[in-house]
Amino acid sequence: MVANNRGSVWSLVTKVVEHSNFPVEQRNDARQQLTTDWVQWNRANEDHQYRGRYEISVQSQSYKQVLMVRLLELQQEGKAVTVPVQIQRYTAQMINAISAGLDKIDVASENAAMEVTDRATACRTA
Repeated sequence: MVANNRGSVWSLVTKVVEHSNFPVEQRNDARQQLTTDWVQWNRANEDHQYRGRYEISVQSQSYKQVLMVRLLELQQEGKAVTVPVQIQRYTAQMINAISAGLDKIDVASENAAMEVTDRATACRTA
């Protein structure tokens, strides 16, 4: 679940998707849902890279915003991957990427707020 005091969770999630250069196949802002095209995962520890298509959405549940990530398809070398551990791994990979992006936005927002406060304090003491 995502607690958010700084605007729409959906707008932040879509900003992270855009800044991460994840290709979007379909986006529905009214439903707060998008489907990616193939996202290439480049991991140095794997000889043959994986790629996945995802459904990402934000839903309201009990006055909270819930980020939902569902792996629609996973492939390696053009072949479908159905091994549960790999499906979990690459679902978690996307969740972690979005979470890291949300953290960056949150830190940047906090830093900007601190700068404004510091400037206001400096103006009052000058």
